[in-house]
Amino acid sequence: MKLKKAISAIVAGCMLAVSTLTSVPASADFARVSVHDPSIVKLEEGGYYIIGSHLGAGRSSDMQNWYSAGNSHLGSTRTTFFNNIYTDLAIPEKWSNTTNGYNLSGNMWAPDIIYNKEMGKYCMYLSVNGQVWNSSIVLCTSDKIDGPYKYEGTIVYSGFTNNAVNNVKDTDVPKVLGNNPDINRYLSNGSWNASYGTNAIDPAVFYDEEGKLREAIRDTIICLYPMDFSIPTADTI
Repeated sequence: MKLKKAISAIVAGCMLAVSTLTSVPASADFARVSVHDPSIVKLEEGGYYIIGSHLGAGRSSDMQNWYSAGNSHLGSTRTTFFNNIYTDLAIPEKWSNTTNGYNLSGNMWAPDIIYNKEMGKYCMYLSVNGQVWNSSIVLCTSDKIDGPYKYEGTIVYSGFTNNAVNNVKDTDVPKVLGNNPDINRYLSNGSWNASYGTNAIDPAVFYDEEGKLREAIRDTIICLYPMDFSIPTADTI
């Protein structure tokens, strides 16, 4: 019964949210940008910033009118976020580039940006998608939200095995589980077990009520995996 009430409350909340969103006249003349898988950042200096897959981005002062930002209208290879995506993100690109025809420019998914006051940096948590689960979430930092961002390291991996390509030893898993870790639970017939391990995509970073920096990631079956990222420096994350 409690579960039914909870579900009813969620449904009611969703219906209220939809009714609120649709209360704006469809003919309203707002300035718009195209951003897929969006994440909105409230800027320290005021205003709002939106960023999404393929590094589409925009700025707004009122959450209604949005204007292109970071040269994102020029395409994912010509934004201000990276000087050169193929060199700046060469390490995660190597992890994901395991199939013919792979191109990093179309596989930078659902970034989330947060300002880390301890570091004094904007931190971009970016999904670098790959086929057959060979994905990762990387941390990049910048003094400005528009970039350029510097790759600091990979913080979440998926797709690792004991095979020659994308071997678990090429990740930070041994730092957590020790040398020669037992990863059988992550494998199925020697390949990545997608029924157990998530696909490392779609990060959402936030500070909890205790001020700890945390991240939740959504895989392709819409599950959340919260993690504690409260350590404040890029070197130790």
